[in-house]
Amino acid sequence: MLSRITLFLALLCAAIAAPAQRSSVLPLERPWLGLPQTGVILNGHVAARMIIDTAASETMLSDATVARLGLESRGRPATVNGATGSNSVEYYRLRSLQVGEHLYRRIGAYGFPQLAAPVEADGLLGADILRRHVVEFDMPRGSLILHNPRTDIRALGDIDWHVIPTSRRADGLMLVRARIGNVTMPALIDTGAVQSFINREAARRLGLRFVPESASIAPITGVSGHVQEMNQMEISRFSIGDVEFGASRMGVGDLSIFDALEIGDGPAMMLSADVLGDRRFVIDYPRGRLLIEQR
Repeated sequence: MLSRITLFLALLCAAIAAPAQRSSVLPLERPWLGLPQTGVILNGHVAARMIIDTAASETMLSDATVARLGLESRGRPATVNGATGSNSVEYYRLRSLQVGEHLYRRIGAYGFPQLAAPVEADGLLGADILRRHVVEFDMPRGSLILHNPRTDIRALGDIDWHVIPTSRRADGLMLVRARIGNVTMPALIDTGAVQSFINREAARRLGLRFVPESASIAPITGVSGHVQEMNQMEISRFSIGDVEFGASRMGVGDLSIFDALEIGDGPAMMLSADVLGDRRFVIDYPRGRLLIEQR
């Protein structure tokens, strides 16, 4: 089981987009663990399948993809702070990355660390690219749309949306306020996570207690390569803004990512793609909001 990452890097990579700002409509598939993937073109000729990962601050490439491109690492390794721990990764330069109609030149990317389990994708498309757009996920219909950053999604079509404000970090990661029972907490929007998680402080405030030898414990693997034992539980319902969700399976544990985001002292949640997998939603990076289709 793979949970997902955020990167805090000493090196910042400059990505320059071509001037075209048309919307790009791409097929969105979920062939591995339900994680959303789409196709890109690297360096003008190498086709790759990338996981759309809103909790990765930078784009990452698998070892096989690095080898196909013939890339050489540059500079000193950087540190990846993942869901379950930290590890060092190599830095690379791409001549270009094309996502639909959008072409980005001189892109920085990072390699995957050594993993305990393989990732069945060629890399991660991170917030360094996503935050330049209004990003629409239509999971049921299998499409991903990268809108012009000036687009007001509410002015398009006849869809009614729940509009939920977010807290946008400097690295492009987005957090919303979630509620379970009477406990409110920040939740990281993580489309690259297989399932949602809460930390033990959230569980404590909800009055939950776990037996260490419980059969509900299962291991999870983060992109950092670390494996962590995790309690599993069913949440009968929870909410994000004014949107109510029904029963959902969640992991419970003190993930390293919560401390890296500086939200680990209080209750905290990682909100995965499976929660939103049956509906259309939009991450409006320029305006700092999450829109979820009304039902």
